Amino acid sequence: MLREQCEHLAACARLPSVQLHIVPASAGMHPGYGGPFTMADLPDGSRIAHIDGQGQAQIVECGS
Repeated sequence: MLREQCEHLAACARLPSVQLHIVPASAGMHPGYGGPFTMADLPDGSRIAHIDGQGQAQIVECGS
């Protein structure tokens, strides 16, 4: 099952609109562990993230 998941992620990462980021376990707590999120680069060069959580969704400014 894990092999199929990794192959699927690798196939998705080849799409031009997808970026795959892998957080090693040694990194400790990471905001992405809380649920799905979407990053967006804005025309002014800034970056935001839409974090989709169980209780609420939020938009976070990430810098450029």
